[in-house]
Amino acid sequence: MAGKLSNFAGMFNAYDFAYGVNPRVPAIQIIGPVGGATGVQTVVLAHGYVNLSDGTIIYPLSTSAPILVGGDSTMETVTPSAVSNSTPTVYASTSVTFTGTYAHSNGDSVRSGTVGLQEALNYCASQGGGQIIVDGRWAAAGGTNAMLAAAVIPAGVSIDDNRAGASASLQTVQIPLTLAQIQAAFTTPILVIPAPGAGNLIDVIDATMNLVFGSAAYVGGGAAQLSYGTALTYPATATWAATDYTSLAANQEHKVAGVLATAPSANCVNAAIYYSNATAVFTAGTGGSGILTVTYRTINGQK
Repeated sequence: MAGKLSNFAGMFNAYDFAYGVNPRVPAIQIIGPVGGATGVQTVVLAHGYVNLSDGTIIYPLSTSAPILVGGDSTMETVTPSAVSNSTPTVYASTSVTFTGTYAHSNGDSVRSGTVGLQEALNYCASQGGGQIIVDGRWAAAGGTNAMLAAAVIPAGVSIDDNRAGASASLQTVQIPLTLAQIQAAFTTPILVIPAPGAGNLIDVIDATMNLVFGSAAYVGGGAAQLSYGTALTYPATATWAATDYTSLAANQEHKVAGVLATAPSANCVNAAIYYSNATAVFTAGTGGSGILTVTYRTINGQK
């Protein structure tokens, strides 16, 4: 990846943050105490920062970011209960507290426990938000579905699961709509994309409505949209204005962008996408019909 990660159009690759796992990003060494103890233990680190391969400095230690500690038969993944790094660039001024099965002390290494995923999420949030990419390199280095499911995803940050390749990450569905379906969508929402399964989220990129004119425009109705579930409470797209229907005089294409406003995960994860409209049913629209085309991707590991 060329240039600073923080300037790459708001997109960050998790593997680039995998300190101690990615051979281009060094681990952090434990320098004390000399003799550790099992259970709750606090270790002193040489420093609290790492340099990514492009020169970006990050401070990866966090109570939300699991770490790999030790090596060989004593290597284990733990999550810090406390991190003290008020001067993370100063030697021996950073410590981490965690509960371990094995004793860890001077000479052991600390590495990312999520192959850079949680570190990338946290850094992305500190830069104002954006998108984290997990790809084939991340998976080959040990990235798993369990890590995706357990990730703490800050507001304004999303994950693009690109492990199968970019060409496989986007999908398109096209649905012909009859006059009766368009008219009745207020009371009978139309299923567009089935629920994707536990731990998955449908991220709508955009949607295009081709309204086919018959012999009269629609009457009544209200703004239409794609939503998570049959209600309009949790939108998956921006809205098609009611006037797109009521002023129709010839075939027209109307494209809207996908949206995902802040919403409870329980209402969006493993939720089907429906087309509906607000206010009331449309009437008239004599001889009209439509073709709805939706581009989307399925994001794995949500919760």
